[in-house]
Amino acid sequence: VRIECSDRAGLLARQKHAAPVRQGAQHRRGAEGVVRADDAGTGGRLGGNGGSVEISGANLGMTRSVNLAAPAGIIGTLLLDPTNLDIVPRQGSLDGSLPEIDYNTSSGDQTVSNRAIDDSLANITLQATNDVTVDPNTPITLQPNVSLTIQTQTGNIVVDGGSPMTASGTGNLELEAGRTAGSGGTVTLNDNLTAGPGGVITLVGDGGVALNATTVTAGTVVLATTTGVG
Repeated sequence: VRIECSDRAGLLARQKHAAPVRQGAQHRRGAEGVVRADDAGTGGRLGGNGGSVEISGANLGMTRSVNLAAPAGIIGTLLLDPTNLDIVPRQGSLDGSLPEIDYNTSSGDQTVSNRAIDDSLANITLQATNDVTVDPNTPITLQPNVSLTIQTQTGNIVVDGGSPMTASGTGNLELEAGRTAGSGGTVTLNDNLTAGPGGVITLVGDGGVALNATTVTAGTVVLATTTGVG
């Protein structure tokens, strides 16, 4: 297990088991690091932003939540890295690893629950090498001002029926399928996406975006391909 932090407010540790990153000092930003276990890195109570935490490994699973809140600054992020990712209406293998899941390391098929996403106090990034699927009847309602980004390197993003996604305040929604040009990754919506008047919804598909009679509502809506905006 490795935790590397770029700020003195954090903790540098190498050990076999999970080690929490210490909370930032009163005016410091939270720690930034690469983690092989669960972690937390909040901003200081009088100032500073939440930390940035990356979690990698051949088989990922977390049993505790991650707190990267910043009472007087910008919410932090957390990153994980499965091959295929399903968002499910039950406990997921990566629930405690939120709010960020990365595709850079192939680590098999994993799951994360909509409840863990709903409860996150950090901006959320979910990435997979292949596909990301939001299972049927798995609605997502983010905390105020929290943003959700879902990205695939080559595969598709599918939002199934009964699974609307909602952001509020300054929170944004971004779905980007097939970030590798020519991969043909598509975004398919079978339920609605909603953000507040100050929010942005961005839908990017290398192979296109299918709305399937759904509605997309936000202050700004962007539709794009991997190489251009449409």
